[in-house]
Amino acid sequence: RNILDAALAKSPNDHDLLYERALLEEGVGEVTAAEQDLRRILKEAPANADALNALGYMMLIHSSRYQEAFGYIQQALALRPGDPAIMDSMGWVQYRLGHAKAALKYLREAYQLQNDPQIAAHLVEVLLANGKRSEAHTLWLAASRQYPDSEDLKKLGPRFAP
Repeated sequence: RNILDAALAKSPNDHDLLYERALLEEGVGEVTAAEQDLRRILKEAPANADALNALGYMMLIHSSRYQEAFGYIQQALALRPGDPAIMDSMGWVQYRLGHAKAALKYLREAYQLQNDPQIAAHLVEVLLANGKRSEAHTLWLAASRQYPDSEDLKKLGPRFAP
């Protein structure tokens, strides 16, 4: 983080540096600081899809401000409709808002576009919520073999215990 802080001291309006620092801050639990950096980017560049998506997703996993998160993710998706990371976020926010069927559409599409362990874990969770246990189990097994170190997938293991 010190390197990013030093670089930002020289280029305080560099959105790429602010974005990287926000991700780093979020990763070490400094969610308020991360949110401030992302909001700063959006104040200067309101159409920054990465910052919109990151802010929305951060709200999903660190708060219960799901409706606000939905707004940011919706804006990001309008800017980049085929982006699998944003589609994953939209699926996850739909799920958190209680729209499991809508979530399934976004997560299936995202996973088809990008075979990613986090997207797979979200899709497994939403398949279970939609009563598709067999499909969820099959996907979980395949993804767990492909990504054996994925904490997101490991957490789902007990859901399939006999």
